[in-house]
Amino acid sequence: VLWRRLSESLHANFASMTQVTTSSVKRLLFSEYYFVNFLVLSTYAYFRLKYHGGKIDISVAQIGGKAEQGPQHITDYSTWEWQCFGTAAATAAWRIYRATSSLDGAFATALGFAQLFVAIMTFVTDKLAFVQYVAVFGLLFLLLEHPEYSGPSKVEALNPVLLKERVTNSATAEAGTTYVVFMHASWSPACRHAYSTFAEVSLQYATERVIFASLDIGEWPHTGAEHGIEVSSVSSQLPTIICFESGVEKMRMPYSNAKVTGRTLSKSAIVRAFELDMRLAVSLQQKGTGADSSAAHNKHGDGTKDSGKK
Repeated sequence: VLWRRLSESLHANFASMTQVTTSSVKRLLFSEYYFVNFLVLSTYAYFRLKYHGGKIDISVAQIGGKAEQGPQHITDYSTWEWQCFGTAAATAAWRIYRATSSLDGAFATALGFAQLFVAIMTFVTDKLAFVQYVAVFGLLFLLLEHPEYSGPSKVEALNPVLLKERVTNSATAEAGTTYVVFMHASWSPACRHAYSTFAEVSLQYATERVIFASLDIGEWPHTGAEHGIEVSSVSSQLPTIICFESGVEKMRMPYSNAKVTGRTLSKSAIVRAFELDMRLAVSLQQKGTGADSSAAHNKHGDGTKDSGKK
């Protein structure tokens, strides 16, 4: 019976997870930040027409702006282009596989290596174009709002007062309730990339006894400090996920002083670290037991009532 209830719960959440993936792709593709960046990258197709089919000098002397010194290394533009593109694409794919667990992180990594590819190609051919591309990429990064997750989730927003009243204070926290809290800063790219994964996990594992919540410690840094999280632009602890049971911290990801990577906060890692499969099964079992007891009580009450009528 427990397995049937668990299977039904997982099946019911599968559609929600699919919706998360679809909405995330649309959100990223049509966001102003990625749309404008890809438009700028597309201008490289026009730039390469000037050099396509020609020869370029990729010697260290030429790249350093001193063509009269050192041996020349002449190569076909197309050959050098394919070598750079292949290296950038392979490195990006490896980085996404090894260190990225969300679509947000994958898109950011792909964009970064695409910009690097264009920067390298313009650097060895046209220094002015190189400076222009780098300046535009920098301005877009600073001026355009980076996309944030806005899809379905079962994550409650907390502030420091609610955190103390409902989560960390053992005197007021509800006994038997588990809170999984996503400590983040809205300005942190790593937090934005990881939140979609956290939202997806919440859709699958949130119950009445397992509650997912988030707190912006970038806005309330003193709360982050109270929980041993450094809130700064160079912090390696953003985001941090902490599990509380009956007001007491039980575990966290990453561990204190550990560096956060995309794989550190992958879906499978979160589920395993916080034992969410077990918690979901126990929560459903308690819910089923409570429902069965209620049904038995109602049945007994109806029988007593019928007997009185007779």
